[in-house]
Amino acid sequence: MDRIESPQNARIKAAAKLRTSRGRHQNEQFLIDGARETRRAIESGALIESLILCRELIGEAQTEQWLAAAASNKIEVWETSPAAFAKVAFGDRAEGIVAIARSRPTSLSDWKPPQPNAIYVVLEGIEKPGNLGAIFRTADAVGVAGIILMETRVTPENSNAIRASLGTVFSVPYVLAEAKDVLDWMERHQVRSFAARVQASREYWDVTFFSAAETGPVAMVLGSEAEGLTAAWHGPTVTGVRIPQAGIADSLNLSVAAGILLYEVARQRRRRHLSKPHPDE
Repeated sequence: MDRIESPQNARIKAAAKLRTSRGRHQNEQFLIDGARETRRAIESGALIESLILCRELIGEAQTEQWLAAAASNKIEVWETSPAAFAKVAFGDRAEGIVAIARSRPTSLSDWKPPQPNAIYVVLEGIEKPGNLGAIFRTADAVGVAGIILMETRVTPENSNAIRASLGTVFSVPYVLAEAKDVLDWMERHQVRSFAARVQASREYWDVTFFSAAETGPVAMVLGSEAEGLTAAWHGPTVTGVRIPQAGIADSLNLSVAAGILLYEVARQRRRRHLSKPHPDE
């Protein structure tokens, strides 16, 4: 393992290009910043191809631990100088470790059929990586079965999204899909859809997501803060829900809205589960 000293090294320059959407798309690779995120990526089975380590920043003990982890997972290691590492590091986050991962695109057809009581999230036109990462954190906490991204302007491979998610982009399955395919998938698997809309007539706490009679999978659909949801989510099979607001603002931050709605869905699912009689009773 040769040490890379120069920021102008060809491998370092190629890795730095993965900070751009174009670079990620062209190379089908992306960067993971930080020890926690990298560890969660490895544990979740992400396709990690290389670890970029800076011994001066990460320390001797941690360096040896990462070298051992890389060896056991057959991951290539680049050890770098601080100057070379700074070329690929994200902002001021100089933790001394960056991973290069291979994209692994999936489609709805790759997913197993939804289980009863499963919760899905559909995000249409999401723009901000921070919001996307925060929604992944909530989805991981709630136990969401998967996230579907439509017309997205940012993907979970964005460095900001990975950082905001604390690595949970690797624990929650996700796909990129077109509206028609999503609606067909929902109909085929009898997934009940609920769309967050400011103009909806029903407040979310008055909506039944799960009950003794309603145990099928559900999907919570949210649109961008600027444009909301398209006409695809105004059909008769979609139930509109709204979060009431008493102030002058006409909408909430997208990740905040997702958190409120998903925890209500999860609360109803838990209440239904706890109310079920024990088989021995």
